[in-house]
Amino acid sequence: MLSDERLHIDWNVVQWLKMDGTEYQTGFVVLNSLINETPIFGQVRVIAVDENGPFFVLKLFDVLAFDAHFHAFEVQEKETWLCVKDFLTHIPTNVRVISNGKNTWRSIFVLKT
Repeated sequence: MLSDERLHIDWNVVQWLKMDGTEYQTGFVVLNSLINETPIFGQVRVIAVDENGPFFVLKLFDVLAFDAHFHAFEVQEKETWLCVKDFLTHIPTNVRVISNGKNTWRSIFVLKT
């Protein structure tokens, strides 16, 4: 259940939105923030616009581990939702299921910069 005051305001849902040079679509995974140096990732489930501008409804992931070989975070979907207006970085990432030979990981790949 989504609980946020913003959901009681008239808003329009859109399929995509270009912000700060990046086009966001539903399904994209974004780095929302860092807590104690742990990344907080969320999947964009809704993109909407109200009288205050655009906002995104994210379904968050738990970060379980980091695999240095794949340079990827092992993640698991949470039942936590969040409304945000901006992200820590404007580069969306991907969620992929990969295999390390023993475990199947649902991971977010993060590019080295």
